[in-house]
Amino acid sequence: MVNGNGAESSQSSEIRPQAENDTESSVAAAMANVPIELRGPGLVQIYTGDGKGKTTASLGLALRAAGHGYRVFIFQFLKGGYYTGEVKSITNFLDKLIRIEQFGTGCVKMGKQIKISAYNGMQKPLCPRNYTSERDVLNCGACRYCFLIHDEDYLRTRKAIRMFREYALNGTYDIIILDEITHAINKGLVSVDEVVEIIKNRKKGVEIIITGRGAPPELLEIADLVTEMREVKHPWRRGIPARKGIEY
Repeated sequence: MVNGNGAESSQSSEIRPQAENDTESSVAAAMANVPIELRGPGLVQIYTGDGKGKTTASLGLALRAAGHGYRVFIFQFLKGGYYTGEVKSITNFLDKLIRIEQFGTGCVKMGKQIKISAYNGMQKPLCPRNYTSERDVLNCGACRYCFLIHDEDYLRTRKAIRMFREYALNGTYDIIILDEITHAINKGLVSVDEVVEIIKNRKKGVEIIITGRGAPPELLEIADLVTEMREVKHPWRRGIPARKGIEY
Protein backbone atom coordinates (compact mmCIF):
# COMPACT_ATOMS: atom_id res chain seq x y z
CA MET A 1 0.00 0.00 0.00
CA VAL A 2 1.29 3.50 -0.87
CA ASN A 3 0.40 6.58 1.16
CA GLY A 4 -0.20 10.09 -0.10
CA ASN A 5 3.53 10.88 -0.08
CA GLY A 6 4.35 7.98 -2.34
CA ALA A 7 5.90 5.97 0.50
CA GLU A 8 4.91 2.39 1.21
CA SER A 9 2.70 2.13 4.24
CA SER A 10 3.90 -0.05 7.13
CA GLN A 11 0.44 -1.63 7.21
CA SER A 12 0.97 -3.40 3.88
CA SER A 13 2.77 -6.38 5.48
CA GLU A 14 -0.17 -6.96 7.80
CA ILE A 15 -2.78 -7.26 5.07
CA ARG A 16 -3.72 -10.85 4.22
CA PRO A 17 -6.19 -12.25 1.72
CA GLN A 18 -9.78 -12.11 2.93
CA ALA A 19 -10.18 -15.84 2.35
CA GLU A 20 -7.35 -16.60 4.76
CA ASN A 21 -8.85 -14.33 7.41
CA ASP A 22 -12.25 -15.95 6.93
CA THR A 23 -10.75 -19.42 7.30
CA GLU A 24 -8.96 -18.53 10.53
CA SER A 25 -12.11 -16.91 11.89
CA SER A 26 -14.21 -19.97 11.11
CA VAL A 27 -11.66 -22.31 12.69
CA ALA A 28 -11.46 -20.13 15.80
CA ALA A 29 -15.23 -20.07 16.05
CA ALA A 30 -15.42 -23.84 15.68
CA MET A 31 -12.77 -24.37 18.36
CA ALA A 32 -14.66 -22.13 20.75
CA ASN A 33 -17.69 -24.38 20.39
CA VAL A 34 -15.86 -27.68 20.95
CA PRO A 35 -17.30 -29.44 24.01
CA ILE A 36 -14.99 -29.52 26.99
CA GLU A 37 -14.84 -33.34 26.90
CA LEU A 38 -13.24 -33.19 23.44
CA ARG A 39 -10.41 -30.95 24.60
CA GLY A 40 -8.62 -33.86 26.26
CA PRO A 41 -8.07 -37.52 25.32
CA GLY A 42 -10.83 -39.33 23.48
CA LEU A 43 -10.06 -39.38 19.75
CA VAL A 44 -8.56 -41.97 17.38
CA GLN A 45 -5.23 -41.34 15.66
CA ILE A 46 -3.50 -43.42 13.00
CA TYR A 47 0.14 -43.26 11.88
CA THR A 48 0.59 -45.40 8.80
CA GLY A 49 2.55 -45.50 5.53
CA ASP A 50 5.85 -46.97 4.38
CA GLY A 51 8.07 -44.26 5.88
CA LYS A 52 9.96 -44.38 9.15
CA GLY A 53 8.55 -42.70 12.24
CA LYS A 54 5.23 -44.32 13.07
CA THR A 55 6.24 -45.94 16.35
CA THR A 56 8.52 -43.00 17.09
CA ALA A 57 5.58 -40.60 16.78
CA SER A 58 3.46 -42.66 19.16
CA LEU A 59 6.27 -42.83 21.72
CA GLY A 60 6.67 -39.08 21.59
CA LEU A 61 2.96 -38.70 22.22
CA ALA A 62 3.22 -41.06 25.19
CA LEU A 63 6.03 -38.96 26.65
CA ARG A 64 4.01 -35.78 26.21
CA ALA A 65 0.92 -37.34 27.76
CA ALA A 66 2.86 -38.57 30.78
CA GLY A 67 4.09 -35.04 31.33
CA HIS A 68 0.47 -33.99 31.85
CA GLY A 69 -0.28 -36.87 34.16
CA TYR A 70 -2.17 -39.08 31.73
CA ARG A 71 -1.94 -42.85 32.11
CA VAL A 72 -0.65 -44.60 28.98
CA PHE A 73 -0.59 -48.25 27.94
CA ILE A 74 1.53 -49.26 24.95
CA PHE A 75 0.75 -52.57 23.26
CA GLN A 76 3.54 -53.64 20.93
CA PHE A 77 2.18 -56.28 18.59
CA LEU A 78 4.62 -58.77 17.01
CA LYS A 79 7.53 -57.15 18.84
CA GLY A 80 9.62 -58.88 21.48
CA GLY A 81 12.98 -57.14 21.73
CA TYR A 82 12.97 -55.87 25.29
CA TYR A 83 16.45 -54.45 24.76
CA THR A 84 14.91 -51.54 22.82
CA GLY A 85 15.36 -48.02 24.14
CA GLU A 86 11.65 -47.40 24.69
CA VAL A 87 11.29 -50.47 26.90
CA LYS A 88 14.38 -49.53 28.91
CA SER A 89 13.33 -45.90 29.34
CA ILE A 90 9.75 -46.65 30.35
CA THR A 91 10.67 -49.53 32.66
CA ASN A 92 13.41 -47.59 34.45
CA PHE A 93 12.10 -44.04 34.53
CA LEU A 94 8.45 -43.69 33.48
CA ASP A 95 6.72 -46.79 34.81
CA LYS A 96 4.43 -44.83 37.12
CA LEU A 97 2.53 -43.34 34.18
CA ILE A 98 3.45 -45.44 31.15
CA ARG A 99 3.15 -49.19 30.87
CA ILE A 100 4.58 -51.06 27.89
CA GLU A 101 4.15 -54.72 27.02
CA GLN A 102 5.38 -56.64 23.99
CA PHE A 103 3.42 -59.42 22.34
CA GLY A 104 5.91 -60.89 19.91
CA THR A 105 8.85 -63.25 19.64
CA GLY A 106 11.96 -62.21 21.50
CA CYS A 107 15.34 -61.77 19.90
CA VAL A 108 17.32 -64.98 19.43
CA LYS A 109 20.48 -63.03 20.31
CA MET A 110 19.29 -62.05 23.79
CA GLY A 111 21.76 -64.47 25.39
CA LYS A 112 25.42 -63.62 24.91
CA GLN A 113 27.51 -65.86 22.68
CA ILE A 114 24.51 -67.41 20.96
CA LYS A 115 25.23 -68.75 17.54
CA ILE A 116 22.06 -68.31 15.57
CA SER A 117 22.67 -71.18 13.16
CA ALA A 118 22.66 -73.62 16.07
CA TYR A 119 20.23 -71.77 18.32
CA ASN A 120 17.81 -74.67 18.81
CA GLY A 121 20.32 -77.46 18.46
CA MET A 122 19.59 -78.04 14.79
CA GLN A 123 21.85 -77.60 11.80
CA LYS A 124 19.19 -75.70 9.87
CA PRO A 125 19.58 -71.97 10.51
CA LEU A 126 16.67 -70.23 12.18
CA CYS A 127 17.63 -66.97 10.56
CA PRO A 128 16.25 -66.46 7.04
CA ARG A 129 19.47 -64.75 5.97
CA ASN A 130 21.75 -67.45 7.40
CA TYR A 131 23.25 -64.89 9.74
CA THR A 132 25.63 -66.98 11.83
CA SER A 133 27.90 -64.43 13.50
CA GLU A 134 28.34 -64.70 17.25
CA ARG A 135 27.42 -61.64 19.27
CA ASP A 136 29.21 -60.57 22.42
CA VAL A 137 26.86 -57.65 22.96
CA LEU A 138 23.26 -57.07 22.09
CA ASN A 139 23.01 -55.35 18.77
CA CYS A 140 20.11 -55.40 16.32
CA GLY A 141 21.56 -56.58 13.03
CA ALA A 142 20.48 -58.14 9.76
CA CYS A 143 18.97 -61.32 11.19
CA ARG A 144 15.29 -60.31 10.87
CA TYR A 145 14.23 -63.38 12.87
CA CYS A 146 11.91 -61.25 14.98
CA PHE A 147 10.06 -60.08 11.86
CA LEU A 148 8.83 -63.58 11.05
CA ILE A 149 5.39 -64.81 12.16
CA HIS A 150 5.72 -67.65 14.66
CA ASP A 151 3.23 -70.21 15.93
CA GLU A 152 2.99 -68.50 19.31
CA ASP A 153 2.21 -65.08 17.83
CA TYR A 154 -1.49 -65.85 17.44
CA LEU A 155 -1.78 -66.66 21.15
CA ARG A 156 0.20 -63.56 22.09
CA THR A 157 -2.03 -61.42 19.89
CA ARG A 158 -5.18 -62.89 21.44
CA LYS A 159 -3.85 -62.05 24.89
CA ALA A 160 -3.14 -58.49 23.79
CA ILE A 161 -6.62 -58.09 22.32
CA ARG A 162 -8.24 -59.35 25.54
CA MET A 163 -6.24 -56.82 27.53
CA PHE A 164 -7.01 -54.07 25.02
CA ARG A 165 -10.73 -54.76 25.30
CA GLU A 166 -10.62 -54.66 29.08
CA TYR A 167 -8.65 -51.42 29.33
CA ALA A 168 -10.56 -49.69 26.54
CA LEU A 169 -13.93 -50.48 28.08
CA ASN A 170 -13.11 -49.72 31.71
CA GLY A 171 -10.96 -46.63 31.12
CA THR A 172 -8.02 -47.80 33.22
CA TYR A 173 -5.74 -45.87 30.87
CA ASP A 174 -6.35 -42.48 29.27
CA ILE A 175 -4.30 -43.30 26.17
CA ILE A 176 -3.89 -46.70 24.55
CA ILE A 177 -1.25 -47.15 21.86
CA LEU A 178 -1.66 -50.12 19.52
CA ASP A 179 1.80 -50.26 18.01
CA GLU A 180 1.96 -52.36 14.82
CA ILE A 181 -1.60 -53.63 15.21
CA THR A 182 -2.12 -53.10 11.48
CA HIS A 183 0.63 -55.66 10.92
CA ALA A 184 -1.22 -58.15 13.12
CA ILE A 185 -4.43 -57.44 11.22
CA ASN A 186 -2.82 -57.79 7.80
CA LYS A 187 -1.20 -61.08 8.86
CA GLY A 188 -4.57 -62.49 9.90
CA LEU A 189 -3.83 -62.67 13.63
CA VAL A 190 -6.81 -60.48 14.54
CA SER A 191 -9.77 -59.25 12.50
CA VAL A 192 -10.18 -55.58 11.73
CA ASP A 193 -13.87 -55.89 12.65
CA GLU A 194 -12.97 -56.92 16.20
CA VAL A 195 -10.55 -54.01 16.59
CA VAL A 196 -13.12 -51.55 15.24
CA GLU A 197 -15.78 -52.93 17.57
CA ILE A 198 -13.58 -52.43 20.63
CA ILE A 199 -12.66 -48.91 19.58
CA LYS A 200 -16.28 -47.94 18.97
CA ASN A 201 -17.36 -49.29 22.36
CA ARG A 202 -14.46 -47.89 24.39
CA LYS A 203 -15.11 -45.74 27.40
CA LYS A 204 -15.56 -42.08 26.68
CA GLY A 205 -12.31 -40.15 27.01
CA VAL A 206 -9.95 -42.96 26.00
CA GLU A 207 -7.59 -41.92 23.21
CA ILE A 208 -6.55 -44.64 20.75
CA ILE A 209 -3.26 -44.44 18.82
CA ILE A 210 -2.74 -46.92 15.97
CA THR A 211 0.56 -47.45 14.18
CA GLY A 212 1.72 -49.65 11.32
CA ARG A 213 1.85 -49.95 7.56
CA GLY A 214 -1.21 -50.63 5.47
CA ALA A 215 -3.91 -49.39 7.83
CA PRO A 216 -7.19 -50.97 6.62
CA PRO A 217 -9.95 -48.70 5.30
CA GLU A 218 -12.19 -49.71 8.20
CA LEU A 219 -9.74 -48.13 10.63
CA LEU A 220 -9.19 -45.05 8.50
CA GLU A 221 -12.94 -44.49 8.44
CA ILE A 222 -13.31 -44.24 12.22
CA ALA A 223 -10.13 -42.22 12.80
CA ASP A 224 -10.09 -38.53 13.70
CA LEU A 225 -6.49 -38.05 12.58
CA VAL A 226 -4.56 -40.00 9.94
CA THR A 227 -0.94 -39.31 9.09
CA GLU A 228 0.79 -41.23 6.32
CA MET A 229 4.57 -41.48 6.62
CA ARG A 230 6.29 -41.38 3.22
CA GLU A 231 9.90 -42.35 2.67
CA VAL A 232 11.91 -39.71 0.85
CA LYS A 233 15.37 -40.89 1.92
CA HIS A 234 16.49 -43.60 4.32
CA PRO A 235 20.01 -44.49 5.54
CA TRP A 236 19.14 -48.19 5.25
CA ARG A 237 19.37 -47.87 1.48
CA ARG A 238 23.00 -46.80 1.92
CA GLY A 239 23.70 -49.95 3.89
CA ILE A 240 23.48 -48.28 7.30
CA PRO A 241 21.85 -50.77 9.74
CA ALA A 242 19.46 -50.00 12.56
CA ARG A 243 21.30 -47.95 15.18
CA LYS A 244 21.01 -48.37 18.94
CA GLY A 245 19.30 -45.37 20.50
CA ILE A 246 18.05 -44.13 17.13
CA GLU A 247 16.09 -46.94 15.46
CA TYR A 248 15.77 -49.15 18.54
